[in-house]
Amino acid sequence: LSDLDRKSMEPMAIAYAGVGGVRKFANFFSRSPYDQEAMLGEYQKEIGELLSHPDGMITGDGCDFPKKGKNSVGVARQYCGRLGKVDNCQASVMVGLASPEGYGLVDFGLYMPKIWFGQEYEALREKCGVPGDLEFATKNQMLSAMVARAVSSGFFKGKYVGVDAAFGNDGDFLDSLPEGLVYFADVPSSKLVFVGRPGSEHFQNGVETGRPAGKIPLLPVKVKEIGDDPDVPWEGVVLGYGAKGPIIGRDKCVKVVESRNGMPGKDVWLYMRMLEDGSVKFALCNESMDATPEKIRIPALMRWSIEQCFNECKDYLGIDHYELRSWTGWRRHILLTLIAHLFIIKLRRRFSLKMDTPGPAPLVTGPVSLSDYREAVSKSDKNLPIDHPNITVSPDKPQQILTIGMIVKIIRPFFPKLNQALAEVNYMLKSATDSFWAHTKVKSIKYLQGPVLTG
Repeated sequence: LSDLDRKSMEPMAIAYAGVGGVRKFANFFSRSPYDQEAMLGEYQKEIGELLSHPDGMITGDGCDFPKKGKNSVGVARQYCGRLGKVDNCQASVMVGLASPEGYGLVDFGLYMPKIWFGQEYEALREKCGVPGDLEFATKNQMLSAMVARAVSSGFFKGKYVGVDAAFGNDGDFLDSLPEGLVYFADVPSSKLVFVGRPGSEHFQNGVETGRPAGKIPLLPVKVKEIGDDPDVPWEGVVLGYGAKGPIIGRDKCVKVVESRNGMPGKDVWLYMRMLEDGSVKFALCNESMDATPEKIRIPALMRWSIEQCFNECKDYLGIDHYELRSWTGWRRHILLTLIAHLFIIKLRRRFSLKMDTPGPAPLVTGPVSLSDYREAVSKSDKNLPIDHPNITVSPDKPQQILTIGMIVKIIRPFFPKLNQALAEVNYMLKSATDSFWAHTKVKSIKYLQGPVLTG
C-alpha cells in the first residue's frame, strides 16, 4: 500500500523497519511458522461473504511473472502471457469472483513445469521447499480443481464460470466443471462447431460418411465463418456501464452444436461480440437452449474482472515485485497482496455514494438492445417515465465511484515510513546532542579559565 517504487522485501524492510529489519522480513516470509493456508481460508471466507451473489461468476485465468534467474521455484522457459512470448518466467493460475457486489481474487496456485519433477531438479525442489507429495498438473487441471474447491467450500455463491480461450477451447476442462454452473468460455476464431445437429447415421467411428443424394453433408465450420455470415445479422446492444459511460457494441447469439473430435457434442450457444476496433471475440455458453439473447449477454462483461484484478495488484500493490525463491515465500507474498487488495475493496465499498439526481443519460442495470436504449434516452430528454426493467434514470444502490488509484492516494499518507521518521528523529537528537556538548564546551572553557565564582 506504500508509495515505494518496488514492493519487494528489502526496500519495504529498509523503509519501514530500518536496515536491521531485512533479515527479519526474510525470516517472516520464508521460515516463520504461521499457517498461511489457514489464513487463506479466513481470507476466502471474508471475501466470499463480501462479494457472493446468486448471479455471480467464478473467473479463472493465468497470471505470469517474468524472471531472470533459474533458481526460483517453478521458473522455466515457457510461454509468458505478460510478455506475449516464450521466455524465462513463473506461471500461475488464479481464480476470481465477480458479481454485482464487486470483484476480487479468491485463490491461486503456482504452475510447476513438468521438468521440475525430473531427477535433475530434485535438489532445487528441496532447496525451494516444494511439497514432497506435489504431482504434476496442467494449468487446466489446476483451474478445474480450484473451481471445484471454490464451489465445495460454500463461500462463493454464483451462477457462472468465466474463462479465456486457453481453458475454453478444452472440452475436457469444460466437462469437469461442477454441475449446475453455466460456463461462458472464450474460444479461438478457429474453433469448430456444427450449425445444426447432424443425424448419427451420417457418422461411423467419427468419420463423415456422406448424406443422401441432393443434400450437402453437414460438416463442422469455424466460428469465424458464422461471424462472417451476412445471413446472421449483427445486433446493436448496450451491455452495461463502464468508467466511460455505456458499453455499446454489436453482437450475435446463435445456437450451435459442439464438435468433439469431429463428432457432435452438446447443444450450446455461440456468442460473438464485435469490439470497437472491428475485431470479434467468440465464446461458448451452456445456458439453457430456451434462454433469450438478453440472458446470454449477462455474463459477457463479467470475465474481464479477473484481468482488472491482475492489473490493480501489479500496478499498485506489487504482486510481481517479489524477490523470493521458495514455495512458501511465493505463496505468502501472493496471499498478503490479495489481503491488501481486499482492504482496498472494502474501502471502495465504504466510499460508495448514492446518486440522488438523474445523470445526463439513463443507466442500464443489464444488457439491453440499442433501440431500447435510444428510446429510453429520448424519454429521459422529454422527462417521460422509462418503463424498461433494465434501464433507470438513476441507480437504486450506492455506486463504487472511486478507483483503486484514488483509494491508494487517500490512504498512503497514513503509512509513514518508520525508517525515514527514525532517521529524522536521529538527526534531531544528534543535532540537539551536538548543540548541548558545544555549549557545554564553550561554557566549560569560559568558566574554567575565568575567575572562580563565589556565592
